[in-house]
Amino acid sequence: MKSYRLIALAASTVVLASPVIAADVDMSTLTCKEVSAMKSAKIAAVAAWVSGYAHGKKGSAMLDSDKLIDNVSKVKDLCDKTPDATLAKVLDLMSPQ
Repeated sequence: MKSYRLIALAASTVVLASPVIAADVDMSTLTCKEVSAMKSAKIAAVAAWVSGYAHGKKGSAMLDSDKLIDNVSKVKDLCDKTPDATLAKVLDLMSPQ
């Protein structure tokens, strides 16, 4: 039952964030510089997408909002150091080997 609630929450987040995102974003080529230039609401939408993508790859439907906030901070720090890196590359750097 909890999985259905999380899926419903994720779906509502996407629907509510749609006007914020407005234009299509190619997540595979998105650079840190582009992320830094976004408004906070758009960054939050990108962070939610990244979290969902990472959890989906692991087969997990869980959402840890505290960990999400920590990870956003880590991504921001890495992006500040490497503005020309793609977001995908930064996420790879964060992933445990």
